Amino acid sequence: MIPVFKKTMVSHYLEILQTLNIIKKEIPITEINSDKSKSGLYKLFDKYFTFWFKFIFPNKRWIELQQTDYLLKIIKDNFEDHVSSAFFRCMFNTMLYFNEKGYDAI
Repeated sequence: MIPVFKKTMVSHYLEILQTLNIIKKEIPITEINSDKSKSGLYKLFDKYFTFWFKFIFPNKRWIELQQTDYLLKIIKDNFEDHVSSAFFRCMFNTMLYFNEKGYDAI
């Protein structure tokens, strides 16, 4: 049976997770009033949670079976993609910051 939650409960917890910088709401650029938008997507913002849900949580069985070598191989094979997306987000935010401050070029 799937639990049923009231919309106000979900909104309350989403707000808490945003306040803790665990998630971030990404709103389409075409949205006119971004503060009141209901068409955004919530994404993990915290890098530790992102790592956990990308590598550890889906592979818990390998940890429980003490097959950590296999888990390390999974992490090593995919770590470059994981880090590159974090680096892209960091550079994107840096460019936004400099743009807001009025810098034309770095």
